[in-house]
Amino acid sequence: MNSLIKSIPALLLCFGLLLTIDSCNNSEDPDPVANNGNNGGNSGGTDGGNDGSDIEGCQYPIHDILTDGSYTIEQGDFKALGDHTGVYTVFGYTFTIAYDGELKEIGIQVPENGNYQVRLYRSDLSDNTVLAETTVSANNADWHYNTVTGVPLSAEDEYLIAIYFAAKPEELETYFFSIQDFSYPVTSGDVTIESYAFNTFRGDLEKPEPKDPDLFKLFNGLVDFCFEAN
Repeated sequence: MNSLIKSIPALLLCFGLLLTIDSCNNSEDPDPVANNGNNGGNSGGTDGGNDGSDIEGCQYPIHDILTDGSYTIEQGDFKALGDHTGVYTVFGYTFTIAYDGELKEIGIQVPENGNYQVRLYRSDLSDNTVLAETTVSANNADWHYNTVTGVPLSAEDEYLIAIYFAAKPEELETYFFSIQDFSYPVTSGDVTIESYAFNTFRGDLEKPEPKDPDLFKLFNGLVDFCFEAN
């Protein structure tokens, strides 16, 4: 993929596709606390019998990081100039866990109502195996979570989770939530968010590429999950 990235806003040239991205449009900050009725925080239980973890039940790392931090959440946008057919932008991040466990839910927060594909991978660029996949229907800029069949996660591996945004026709803008002052790594409970991931492409869904956390202090596309230690 040939790409020219200045800064945000950025211009990307991909497979002959000209895509413009602006992740710093001003908007009112979304409420990162609302989550469609799910328990969006660590239960805070102690001595839960989780093989060393003192956290019992679901951990929602991104929800908790945004709730506990002072991050500025803005609305970004992108559009495909020309033929939009099969054009996607994917945002995500890599993460590690302190203890073996399971991923049990996947959730998103987006500014536009719609259905959004989310995938879980290992972060290794040579491994494109999809470990989990779900389509989350979201609205009202709240957190929305889907239950997934428990996906085993190992403390010895690094993972990547990502949300896919399809370009609109007629050069219309597609919107997402963006954080430009996000510093990696950041830990919430047993989960550590390691680095930003990004890609833009035409065709079948592709895995995003992890980026240097010292250069890409971005967090675009709010995707979260429930992790529960064994």
